[in-house]
Amino acid sequence: MKKVLTYISLFVFGAALFSSCNLNESPKFNDKDAFVAFDKAAVSVKEEGKTVVIPVTLASLKGVSTSVSYEAVDGTAKNGVDYKLADETGILTFTPEARTQYITVNIIERDGIFTGDIKFSLKFKSTGDVAEGAENSCTITILDHDHPLSAILGKYSASALSYYNGPSTWDLEIMKDEKDVTMVWFAGIIPYFATSFAYPSADTRFYGIADLEAGTISIPIGQSCAYKYNGTYEISLYGVDFPNVVQSGNIVLKVNTTDGVVITSEDLGIYITDETGAWDLVLPVVTFTKK
Repeated sequence: MKKVLTYISLFVFGAALFSSCNLNESPKFNDKDAFVAFDKAAVSVKEEGKTVVIPVTLASLKGVSTSVSYEAVDGTAKNGVDYKLADETGILTFTPEARTQYITVNIIERDGIFTGDIKFSLKFKSTGDVAEGAENSCTITILDHDHPLSAILGKYSASALSYYNGPSTWDLEIMKDEKDVTMVWFAGIIPYFATSFAYPSADTRFYGIADLEAGTISIPIGQSCAYKYNGTYEISLYGVDFPNVVQSGNIVLKVNTTDGVVITSEDLGIYITDETGAWDLVLPVVTFTKK
């Protein structure tokens, strides 16, 4: 009984304390809390002589007038070589009527020179009478269009005869590697793992080594993708010379760029499996046609 009385007393005390608070009160934002921030922390732009426009917004209640200075900071991209600020004064002026201003950057095309994707940043030097917001810098990635394998990179329509499902068509993408210019990644190499199908957010890519002079892409047999089924079982790639599974060597794709880009696997099919059993199996001939 003593315990019950104690709980009742605590409840009454808590209710009185709660009732003393005004539920309608909330933290108030005023212009003393005004801050300036980049709208995005990171953006990408193609190299082809493009202009990128970066919004910067001053958040305030009634609006304030102030000037903010900014600067470009080189990374792998260099000022004057890979990009140039359109306004070299580096000053943005905000008013109550103009709370968003823009930094314009001209991207310098270096046609025929392979640099890989390169980056630089914009950041505030001084924010004057207002504070910096959380997004106090913006990293800009310039996407190089001179990749040695650019002819075969991109999205494809695929077709093959599936052992389980009969004639099959699906979409896949051949993607570059960020470090190795001879390597490509296949996203959706078979129907079950097509990026628009079963696991669109999982890394189910497999890699190949491209030799455009020889007109081939060699996909090592036995490799595993980053995704693990149930977080445990590795998903591995093998070849198939039906009915036999090939567990070593390469699946060699032939690349034909005479009329568009058509990539075929004629000798071996593609077999994806894990320890729990087969995921999918497509038989030769597999054909990838660039969109």
